[in-house]
This record gives sequence, C-alpha cells and structure tokens, in this order.
Amino acid sequence: MGEGTSTMEEATTPGGTPLHSGAEAARWIDEMVAKGVLMPTRALLLSADLEDEAVALGRAGFRTLVVDEDRSALAGLKKRVKARGAECDVITADVFGVNPSFFGPVELLVDRTFFHRLEPIRRAAWADRVARMLPSGGHVAALFRVGRMPGGPPYAVSLADLKKLLSRRFHTVVLESSGSVSPGQDRTFRGLFRRL
Repeated sequence: MGEGTSTMEEATTPGGTPLHSGAEAARWIDEMVAKGVLMPTRALLLSADLEDEAVALGRAGFRTLVVDEDRSALAGLKKRVKARGAECDVITADVFGVNPSFFGPVELLVDRTFFHRLEPIRRAAWADRVARMLPSGGHVAALFRVGRMPGGPPYAVSLADLKKLLSRRFHTVVLESSGSVSPGQDRTFRGLFRRL
C-alpha cells in the first residue's frame, strides 16, 4: 500500500506535522482481513480522501462505495483506484443530508478524515448517523486523532470522549494506539467497532 497520495496524506497540522496516513489505514485493513476479523462485504467510505483504503478493500474483494460531496474529487478517486488495480463505486451526496438507507445495505463503514473535519459539537450526530447506516453486527473501522491539539480542522478527540461517544451503539473490537501525529500531543488510534 502507500502508492497513492490522498489529500489527507499530504495535509499537515498548522505546525507542518503530517497527519495519519491512508497507507497506515490500508495496512491495518489488510491485517484485519488476513486475520479474518473483517470479511469481504459491502463497504462505505466517508470521503474521497480514502484512496488507499478503497484500494485495500477492493483488492481484498470488498464491494466498495465512496461518498463525498465533491463530484470531481470522486471522479479522480475512481480513476486512481482503478489505476492501482481495484474498483470502487462513487456517489455524490452529503452524508448528513440523505436518509441513512440511501446507501443501501452496508456492513462496513470506513472513516479517517470525515470525523475529524466535524466540529466537536457534531460528533454525536456522526455517531448516530453511522449507527443508523449499519445493521446489527456491522462494523466501523476508523483512525482517530486522540489528544489535545487545539483548533482545527482537523479536530482531535480525547480517548474518554471517543469511548463514551461510541459505547451506546457499538462494541469495541479493537482500539489501539498506532503512533503519534505530533510528538507529545495527538496520537493516532485504530478503532474497529461492531454495531450492537
């Protein structure tokens, strides 16, 4: 993985520190598939920034749908994913602006950038929307910035707030640190959550 250069991989914090990458997320997806934790199914990715994840899922046999409000970003993503030997479908929509059933049956939802673009006050709406998109037993796989870095976007979240946010609707399968975004400040946590 890591062959692509998605927008978030190139993005940096105000101090110039690179954010957690799609290549890291793709390696983690590959590991979860290899261990049998994730099985090929229909997956929804919440941003055109998730090129590496789309490639990893496509190569692993997942039917992948990517949603974003930016039609041109989706068109570019689709071409890059195909050039890397995978397939994905794309749909132009506002995740909060459509009925959760609009995307059809989805058993895996993947996020690395959408959650962190939301102001903290909108996180409960994100958790509710994600839960409503998935059936009981469906999964969310995401990378989270955990820490206290002021300002945003991207906005960090505390580990306690993240657990509290998801605990009402999801069982934590995996929640582990995968390194720092900024030494001494934010850390990246990989999370896999199963819908109750």
